[in-house]
Amino acid sequence: MPDQARGTAAGGPDLPPTRPRAAGDGPAGSSGASRLALSATLAVVMAAGPLAVFALSALGPVVTAELHLSHSQFGLLATLAFMVAAPSAVILGRWVDRYPARRILVGVFALSGLSVTVTAVAPSFGWLLVGVLIGGVAMSVTNPVTNRVVTRHVPPGQRGGVMGTKQSGVQVSQFLIGLTLPGLAEHVGWRTALAATLTMVLVGFVLTYLFIPVAAKTAPPTAARQGGPRGTVPSDVWLLLAYSFLTGAAIQSTNAYLPLFAFERLSLSSATAGFTVSVVGGIGLVARIMWGRAADRSRKPWRILAAMSASGAMATCLLAAASSTTTAWLIWAAAALSGATVVASNVVVMMTLVRVVDVRLVGTATGLLALGLYAGFAAGPVSFGLLVEAVGYASAWLVVAGAYSAAALLVLAARRTAGDLPAHAAALQEADDVAAL
Repeated sequence: MPDQARGTAAGGPDLPPTRPRAAGDGPAGSSGASRLALSATLAVVMAAGPLAVFALSALGPVVTAELHLSHSQFGLLATLAFMVAAPSAVILGRWVDRYPARRILVGVFALSGLSVTVTAVAPSFGWLLVGVLIGGVAMSVTNPVTNRVVTRHVPPGQRGGVMGTKQSGVQVSQFLIGLTLPGLAEHVGWRTALAATLTMVLVGFVLTYLFIPVAAKTAPPTAARQGGPRGTVPSDVWLLLAYSFLTGAAIQSTNAYLPLFAFERLSLSSATAGFTVSVVGGIGLVARIMWGRAADRSRKPWRILAAMSASGAMATCLLAAASSTTTAWLIWAAAALSGATVVASNVVVMMTLVRVVDVRLVGTATGLLALGLYAGFAAGPVSFGLLVEAVGYASAWLVVAGAYSAAALLVLAARRTAGDLPAHAAALQEADDVAAL
């Protein structure tokens, strides 16, 4: 495909790198300070979406004990949240292309706050479900709306750092929750500890009004990559959707059960077990920023994605070994490897998406991609819980490794037809180095 057409898909004709700021555009991506403020705000958006789900994961030992939940019931909490998020992402993703981003973000924070509140006061399993279902709707919009803000207000060639930072918001949430909530729960109870996460929601409201630009009117969609029909998304999106489903199922199984596995199988304390999530999130925080920059410069993001999912398979094999030998240090090695690689794969997926989709269809295309991601998130935890009850942790971790391996094989097989992406002019000198991964 000609570079000119790909450039239209990546940034759209309304946002060339040298475009002057127009009235109503808000901060342009060319200013370092404005990019930093915008990145931080979008990171908080991403962090707020899964607050209740991540909190329940970190507090798994005490929540399951107090409310007498089985492994499958505990896994069902995350599963139903993502089951709601999957179709909601497709429906609401179209709205993102039509309505002001600031208005949508206010709705995200309102729903996230309601989700945390209902979950924190839940007297039973049923009310926990209500809380996480509300959170699922909030999560469904975070990727579409933040991708739209990036593509409309950050010029091509400068999006990698912003995209990596905003996607790292999920890891910020995971890290802070795993670091603070288990220990806090030992002193004030898990309900009060969970309610403390509302602080992030309040911060998000303030940052949204301070730093999210007031968007100009949305123009009608133009043709997407590969010269497709007007209003359609390119075929690469479906490949990314399949990859996201497989890795999403594997990642969320690990996120949901890692603390419980450490507590039950390796006999770690509740607080120490919860810290395993912080290791994944803390390393993933840095990794997402670094991989975002790499993906923005790479002509061959498919190779990066394959390497990431292969690393995820290696990490879960370490967890299987830890289960069989009860060797505690293996869980920390697995958490570090997972956080450094496959947990950061979503930023590479999102960077690839915004480079192949017309800017006016980013919300719609991201909603479709999120369908695969959240469907994987939904299928993973409950399936893993049932596997643990049926065959034990060691075999369950090997099934997760199989999902990662299938994702790697998928993108390696498809890269011959997917083709290379153009590197931005400012990063051409690094393209070949990154592609060699």
